Amino acid sequence: MPALQRLDDAFGVRRGKSAEEPSSAVRTYKWMQFHGKEEVTEFDEAHFATEGFFSQNSSVGHSEFQDRLRAIHLRKEGLEKAAIAKALGRSEKFVAKWWQKELGEIPRPYGVHEYLTKDLGRKSTGVGATNGATMTEDSVSDTATWWRDVEVKRKFADDPCIYNEILENTDWKPSNARTRDFATGAYHLKYDQRGNIKWEGHQGGKYKPGLSPAMDKVIQKLFHVYGISDRTSGVITNWYPDGQGNLGSHRHDCWTALFSFGHERILTIDNTPLLMQDGDLVIFGTQRHGVPIMPEITEGRITLVVFFYPDKMQKKGMWQTITDPDTMEASRPLVRMLNEGHLGSSAENQVVEASKELLALQQLGFARADAESALRASGFNVDMAAEFLLLSGAVPGATCQEQELSQSLVEELKTAPSPELATTSVRGGRFRKQGLACSASARTDQNMAECSSAASTDCASSSASQAYPASSSASSQEDENLARSLQAHASEEMSEAEVAALAMQLDELDGTGPLGGVDPSLLAQQFKEYEEMLNIEDAERWNGSGDLMHSPFSREHLSLDKMEKATLYSVGHGDMLERDFWEMLQCHSIRVLYDIRATDHRGELHSRHQRFSVTSLRAQCRARGVVFKPMPLGRESAYGMLTHINTDEGRHTLVELVWQAKRKRTAFLGQEELWTHDARQVAAEELTKAGHVVEHVRSDGSTEQHKLGIEYPDWLLREEERLKLLEKKRAAGEAGPQGFSF
Repeated sequence: MPALQRLDDAFGVRRGKSAEEPSSAVRTYKWMQFHGKEEVTEFDEAHFATEGFFSQNSSVGHSEFQDRLRAIHLRKEGLEKAAIAKALGRSEKFVAKWWQKELGEIPRPYGVHEYLTKDLGRKSTGVGATNGATMTEDSVSDTATWWRDVEVKRKFADDPCIYNEILENTDWKPSNARTRDFATGAYHLKYDQRGNIKWEGHQGGKYKPGLSPAMDKVIQKLFHVYGISDRTSGVITNWYPDGQGNLGSHRHDCWTALFSFGHERILTIDNTPLLMQDGDLVIFGTQRHGVPIMPEITEGRITLVVFFYPDKMQKKGMWQTITDPDTMEASRPLVRMLNEGHLGSSAENQVVEASKELLALQQLGFARADAESALRASGFNVDMAAEFLLLSGAVPGATCQEQELSQSLVEELKTAPSPELATTSVRGGRFRKQGLACSASARTDQNMAECSSAASTDCASSSASQAYPASSSASSQEDENLARSLQAHASEEMSEAEVAALAMQLDELDGTGPLGGVDPSLLAQQFKEYEEMLNIEDAERWNGSGDLMHSPFSREHLSLDKMEKATLYSVGHGDMLERDFWEMLQCHSIRVLYDIRATDHRGELHSRHQRFSVTSLRAQCRARGVVFKPMPLGRESAYGMLTHINTDEGRHTLVELVWQAKRKRTAFLGQEELWTHDARQVAAEELTKAGHVVEHVRSDGSTEQHKLGIEYPDWLLREEERLKLLEKKRAAGEAGPQGFSF
């Protein structure tokens, strides 16, 4: 049983070309992945026929670590020592050293990042997955789960319509560049030297069922073949308009199924180029992968990526390929592929039945059949579907007979949807129901007014505008008649409280009750504010590692003026002793310290005293259980504090400070002991302007609250001009290493 072939040893790929060797290349491409280094790779016909499973890792250390984990896995699968050694291509001595150990006992070789030895997925103290996939009770997340063989499937999705359907129907947005902490795996945003977000060379989008009918069919095929649960997977799309579009090499905290559509492009997996063509699929674990720049490409390419966490059965087969590499068959039978025609006809039904939108409408009280019809008519827009149901007379919580949905109405609403749709989400319970009812009422009044003023035959014959008023009027009349009938027998059958409640209902029907005269637009505004509050709560879900604002959702919904007001502390060290400095912080029980002291043009911080260097402060904070994070503001390359504070990096730092202050006593650190002599006064002014409270801490522990509207000193106002002049002198060689002119 020979060892599994490596992807970088696979036939059909050759980097560079010797002048003496004849070339059999079908494609030759130039590409650049790291630091602008150009590489040339040839791909022959055999490369495009290459399919199957491959072992792949990015370094000798990763290979060593993976084989140690494999030895344990194969021993648990029942293989003998000799068979494991042959499968791994290692000696029996190597296997004997590791195969009886537990995963936590395996040491980390040099070059393997620490977060790769932790459990897979989102953790409260480290790795933070942002892929949209969801872990369940059946998901497996131990250390060994990071490592899965690479599987290549050519033309898995062979439909030429997919590229154009996704391209035309997706709301594309630029993707920000990120980096990872090698110890925790947490994400950090990348900023340019001026403090603005760095953007990747591609655009991203969210994939939703119905966006591409052909792709819906392919996704259902993928789920059936590989046993992936559609409820727990995350699906995104990336668009590369031409060869300059790229994506830096990175890892995910889950397994990945990646489709390629459009023009052929290179996908690097652990620095090995794989040329993917239209419809190709590659499935891998957490290997480093990226899309390099290919300057010769002028056409577009789209990748659709499915993120998922493996279950116990998928984990059992993660290294299935090395148990029988001759036949390349799985060690367990995979779910058989469904008939292509059956998949095409049932894909939409499966998508509807498993959708969260259907569940949301059912939770609001609508019948399942009605909700399914409305979702199809609205293109899976839950707000529009709910409005269709309300306009058709389907009342949440009513009987099935009362909720009979008119298909002709749905079809007409589908062809002429209202431009004014509710924007609130499903959350909110009864608030959501009231909001939808209010939105429907407002729209009805508008339609009736338009019909009355136009007095035209078209308006009078429009079923979409007539159906709801008639139904609403009949329904209201029936409710009123029933209520008055019940009131007539109240003395015999109802208590006083029930009679009072019924009277209030009649007042509301007459428009004279406390809710009868409420402006629908006012209620809609209240629901919008409620939804924004929920969005802010969701955006603040962060484990404290990495950067809070690395998430596009957080950047969209979090800002200084919208966040709950907090109190922060401003401190400076000056020439204080270490003991005095910490006594000052202890007076206010500071548990989080953000170092916002400015750095020079090389990104280095020069402290007057070694005890206040970044390295020393980090060690001091660790010893005292204080969270420490350096986030320099006002660096030279950003032209000082007043300029830097208004960039993406400056705003994000202040938002993160407020997030910390809402949970623990938080201080931000400056160079000078007196805040009036330090640039941190700018941060204090911006925080106060947004309604937060800033207390400047003196060396004796007393405080002074920052007052809004201070006048900045002259040296601070002229800092940008001075640093720009210094930058020119440095470029001309007229400034020394510390910024002094010769």
